[in-house]
Formats: sequence, structure tokens, C-alpha cells
Amino acid sequence: MKNLYMFLLLLLSFTNNAQTNEYFLVTSDGQNLRSTVGTDFVVLATLEVNDLVKLIDKNEKNWWIVEYNGKQGFFPAKFLKKRSTEGWTTQQYETGDTPICDKVSPQHDYNMENHLKITVNSETDIVLKLIKKQKEGDVCVRTLYIQSYDFMVIRHIPQGKYYLKIAYGNDWRQKKIGPNCQGMFMENAHYEIGKQQLNFNLIELGNQVQTPSYALTLGTKVKDNVESTFKSIPISQKEFEE
Repeated sequence: MKNLYMFLLLLLSFTNNAQTNEYFLVTSDGQNLRSTVGTDFVVLATLEVNDLVKLIDKNEKNWWIVEYNGKQGFFPAKFLKKRSTEGWTTQQYETGDTPICDKVSPQHDYNMENHLKITVNSETDIVLKLIKKQKEGDVCVRTLYIQSYDFMVIRHIPQGKYYLKIAYGNDWRQKKIGPNCQGMFMENAHYEIGKQQLNFNLIELGNQVQTPSYALTLGTKVKDNVESTFKSIPISQKEFEE
């Protein structure tokens, strides 16, 4: 009964807290976001170094309420450090641009009259990675920026089987780290990987050949009763960048 009482108090405090708009980085791999204070409670997500969380409240000395990939829970405060924006410069990208930190070599097959239409039904912008499955190792063939509530059509996709990785967020910034460049959303960051396979191989039906195309609606929130048609699971920032 005592544990239940404590849980109800924490839940009440959790739901009434106002968000702070502060962001923190995780400093240790394999740390768990939990449903309430304590290591015996439900694990909502497992976080890795440099995963970004949004602070909701510090009402517990050793456990803070944070938001990660759309989930709110309790996280050990000792594994969080305040994110610094020093050296990070804001970049304004239009729909269809490729972020300059991305080193992907775009691949096209101009004999393929196919397309992938992406509609963003979200208050956040997205960075989309179109990844081709290969035995020798998956390869990203396009990386594209799409603004919130916008759409674009990706054309001339080489034959093969593909999946998507998506970064949602606001305030895209970039920073030079040694010889490399890194980009990330500074607010409302959320990462997903598609569960569905996009097969762009030609389909032979008797004497006819069909060219597959797809249309997907992506979004973290519903607008105008248009729901996401993208079946996905959350991933970490590190997994998105791999």
C-alpha cells in the first residue's frame, strides 16, 4: 500500500509539471528511463551517451523527469549534463536540401520512373535517410531535409529494397568537431527507423513490367485528421547517425 501511495503521488506530480525547455545530454551508455523513481520500475527506454533529453522537472534529488523520443519518465540525474550550444550554428534548410554535414553520395537511376512521396504531418521538421539493403552492408542513397507540414517527391531511385531512418525536431544546428561536421536538432528531437520495407525492384506481370512507387505520411502529431502511415520504432540518435 505504501508503494502504491508513493507511485500515485509521483504520478500526480509528473502530470502536473511544466516543461522547462532545457536540454541535457546522457553521459553513460545503457542507462534506463523508467516509469517512476527506482531501479525496479518499468523501463521505458534505454539511453546511450550523447542522447538528448528534455528536462521536465527536477523535483527528485537523484531522479529527474525528462522527455526522450516522445516518452516522459524518470532518469538518474547523475548521468545528465547540461547541453552546450557553444560552437553550434543554426542552419536554414529548404525542403529537398541535403544537410552539408552528411557525406552521402546521392544515387540515381534516371531510367527508373519511380518515386517516393513524403508528406510531413508534424510541427517538427525532419531529416530523412533512404537506406538500401545490401548483403555487403546497407548504404544510404539519399539524405534530405523536409520542413514541417511540407512534402517532397524523391525520384529515380535505383532498384533494390529500402528502409527509412527519420530524425524529427526543430532548430537544426551544425558544429565542426575536428575534421568532421555533426548536425542535429536542438529541440524536440525524436528518431525512428521504419518497420516497413520499400521494394523498388521492377515487377514482371506476364508481358508487362510495373514500376513500384510509394507515398508515406510522416508525423509525430495528427493534423486535419491525417494520421501517419509510417510504421516505425524509436531509435537513439547514435543509431540514426550510423
